[in-house]
Amino acid sequence: MARTKTRKEQAPTTPKPAGTDRFWPIKAVGSDGTIVLDDGRLLLLVAVEPPNVDVMDQAQIEACFNSFMAMNRLLEADETIQFLVEGELVGIDEHMEHMRSQIEAVHGFDPMGTDVRRSKELNERQFSAWGVFQILRESVQVAAAGELTMQRRCYIAIPWDPARSRNHEVLSALPGFLAANAKRNERAPSKPKVEPRTVAEHRRYSRRARTRLGAFLNTLERQEIHCRPLGGVEALEYLQRRGQPTSTTHGRVVHTPTPDILSDFERPVDREQAERTARQLRALLGSAPLNFRRSEHHGYVDQDVVCTTFLDGTPASLAMFWLRSIIEMRQPFTLSLFLTGLDRLQEQQRLNRRWRQSARENERNAMKGNPDPDSTAQEVEQAELAQRMAMDPMSGTVKTSLYLMVRSPGPDPDVHAVDQEVYEARAHVARVTQGGTLNAGVRMQEILWQSTLPLGTDYAKRTIIMETQCAADTVPLIGTGCGSPSGLPLLVSGTGEIEYLAPFDRRHQAHITVVAGTSGTGKTVFANRMIAAMVAMGAQASIIDRAGHYDQQLLLHHGAKKVSIGGDETPWAINHWDVDDPYNVPQAKILFLVDLHGVMLNTTWSREEEALLAKAIRVTYTWCARRGITPQEHHLVELLTKVAASEAEAGNARTAAVLETFSAELQEFVGDGLYGHLWDRETNIPDDAPLLIFDTASATKAMLIPLMFATMDWIRERARSYSREFEHHPGIYAGRSIVWLDEGWAWAREPALAEYIQTLARQSRHLGLLFGVMSQDAEDFEGDAAAVLRNASIRILLRQDEAMLEYLSASLRLSPEQVSKLGDLRSLKGQFSEALVMNGYRGAGRVTMRMGPAEYWAYTSDPNHDVPLRNRALEEADGNIWKALASLSMTHGIPTET
Repeated sequence: MARTKTRKEQAPTTPKPAGTDRFWPIKAVGSDGTIVLDDGRLLLLVAVEPPNVDVMDQAQIEACFNSFMAMNRLLEADETIQFLVEGELVGIDEHMEHMRSQIEAVHGFDPMGTDVRRSKELNERQFSAWGVFQILRESVQVAAAGELTMQRRCYIAIPWDPARSRNHEVLSALPGFLAANAKRNERAPSKPKVEPRTVAEHRRYSRRARTRLGAFLNTLERQEIHCRPLGGVEALEYLQRRGQPTSTTHGRVVHTPTPDILSDFERPVDREQAERTARQLRALLGSAPLNFRRSEHHGYVDQDVVCTTFLDGTPASLAMFWLRSIIEMRQPFTLSLFLTGLDRLQEQQRLNRRWRQSARENERNAMKGNPDPDSTAQEVEQAELAQRMAMDPMSGTVKTSLYLMVRSPGPDPDVHAVDQEVYEARAHVARVTQGGTLNAGVRMQEILWQSTLPLGTDYAKRTIIMETQCAADTVPLIGTGCGSPSGLPLLVSGTGEIEYLAPFDRRHQAHITVVAGTSGTGKTVFANRMIAAMVAMGAQASIIDRAGHYDQQLLLHHGAKKVSIGGDETPWAINHWDVDDPYNVPQAKILFLVDLHGVMLNTTWSREEEALLAKAIRVTYTWCARRGITPQEHHLVELLTKVAASEAEAGNARTAAVLETFSAELQEFVGDGLYGHLWDRETNIPDDAPLLIFDTASATKAMLIPLMFATMDWIRERARSYSREFEHHPGIYAGRSIVWLDEGWAWAREPALAEYIQTLARQSRHLGLLFGVMSQDAEDFEGDAAAVLRNASIRILLRQDEAMLEYLSASLRLSPEQVSKLGDLRSLKGQFSEALVMNGYRGAGRVTMRMGPAEYWAYTSDPNHDVPLRNRALEEADGNIWKALASLSMTHGIPTET
């Protein structure tokens, strides 16, 4: 007689994974990011920059949906792809890490680890960089409304199994550094035996895995959903963040990944060494304590409390981006979606069988006079799906598993906050899916949490068969930001994330920044903040300004100078004839001088006049080089006078007349002429100053454009020289230059100058400079200056006049949603400014700019209230700008409108 089972034996049990080491079944990680799992599969991790749904129009949404559909269609039978969205809490120090590292590389000290007492030991340049760092950090803290802010990242994990190949060699070959897992083979003898393989075989399988990866990523890149495979150290850092969440959040990670733990797949590896590396990896990733027995509803990872749920039920109708509300939750989370391909032929056959069975059942019920409406509706739905699969190759079904893990960071986690977020997420799913539920996962927390790890493996297997359309709607690649991966923390997204601007982002096609907005919207403050931070990190700035909006930079940066050009009594001068070698003058310099003289004389040269002037310029350089003197304008005039007389004696009256005209018209530009003090002196501007402000307020209307022309050429050569000087410096901003034009209308109206500046802007990437233009009116960029606006990689569009919206829409090809966002922008002086940021390759979005009290008083240009207060504070602080800012911040804070 058979023994009766006990109640414990009869109760259904939830499958549990093995010990802690099985949470990270990783054998090796290559320097290229290839991860080798225990079962021989290769895993590739990809960082994704999803589109910002806030500024997408309907056509873009449909294109995005089609790309998700195409990716689902690429899935072969039993092939899996995992999408992950991570919401993590990031500290203020991590937001400032980019600036901190660059200041340390350039100035040789750590601004984050330097307090007020130790700052007194710094030299003047270091102290300036330290001060700019501290006031920007205060602004980030104000924008973050606390010490931690949410940061959302998207990833894709794509496993590739060599055993999927029908080739027997592939079925029997696994990496040479993997030992056979005897226990597993005993439990599953049907699986192929694990055997070593050669380096050549591993290379071949790795190429196949990356080829498969490229097929998926290409479908996303076509719709500008940019993807980047993670390298070895990056992949380990991501895995470590998941394995040690508390330590990562609070910056207490003891051992960080280093390149020496990565495996070299280009040579065979000894078994013992491979096992030793595997143990090191597991110790690095899985050293945090785990406890899933303490509660049926929660688990404890490191010191965080976690709650993992999964999608259950029968979701009947989904909308595109229906997961957005969940992704914007306030607590840290991980959303993990698995899509597994099904055999299309088998699914069609299964669907046809179910349809015929339902039809027969409904027919019998109808004959009995007891029809079932629900069963009839199900029959119709199955028939429609079978027809779509037969007619449309894009239609089909996939296995879908969706897991949501919500956590509260330790050491004092808030369980109630986690439960509240889970409750809201469950209510949202029930509301939008029409039949779907978010199962609480009682007594299943361990295996559900394991399914949220970026390992490409669905351990819990809580699958739902969905149509490819519904699966495409569920893909969680949803973005809300537009910033670069690292850079200056100057912006805040609509969901409260700190966004970074990287003017020298390697993905930008040109290093051009345009800022446009009406008066009082924060243009000048934004420009001051960005320029000050870049100069602190080692960049060299040249600003052309006529309103005094950047004078405070002279106090912030030691060695900064203000140069007044164009005035009657200005001591400064630029010799537009300067070259490195007067014996070998570049043709570009000759052409520049020809154009400059045309602008100086407000004339257009004929072919003959252009040729004669170019020849005279070449002869002037040669004559001065032979005598060892610096070429200047009066040398050209003297030469023109002598050659004109010589041509007249030779009977060349026409040539002599042209040269005499040149000489006569240039008399006022040399010696004691009206403009001789501007054009006939040697250069005396200090080119080693970290920041130069060229004040054009005193320039006459006739000389403004020519002086800007000459100044821009001098700035260009200064940037080229600075770039060569720091060519091999490790700092990103060392050797970089900033050219900033305040109010673009002045240069945009002169064709020759506009063409020169456009050329300079297009060459900005090669010259290592950031070219920035700011204007109150976007129409300033019409005509000859339009190319600067079109080619700008970073466009900061603040509140615009209604009349400008149509112009911007046509010039920049803005979508209706972007125009709508642009029309709704608001600003409140001293509090915030909203802007539409178009960040080139990184996308577009609506952002807010906020700052702390110190930056407000450092950069405000209000002439009626703020500037007098700042000047008075400077007097009381004996000219010490940092003491003045501290006093103003404590006394006045940020003034509000009353």
